Amino acid sequence: MQDRTAGRVVGKVKVVFAARGAVEEIVSDDGPSFDSSLTKQFADDNCQSVHPQANDSDVTERMQKQRDQVKVLMIYRSTPVQSIRCSLSKLLV
Repeated sequence: MQDRTAGRVVGKVKVVFAARGAVEEIVSDDGPSFDSSLTKQFADDNCQSVHPQANDSDVTERMQKQRDQVKVLMIYRSTPVQSIRCSLSKLLV
């Protein structure tokens, strides 16, 4: 990735999270793009975003509030399915 600004890094990480689900922890080399307030806010908002107690209406409501389609996928894929007690992203691993 040529452009390593915080906004670009966050955009790329969002796509990975949407495809594979949110992670519990991000480990970086403390480069400037990972040390920015934008990246830290993104990590605070999205790491460990699994909500095991969430029911279908909670998840639907959270998804409907989002304008960002990638964030909708992140929520959908990181929320456990009640019948199998596992998120869709965990099934992909």
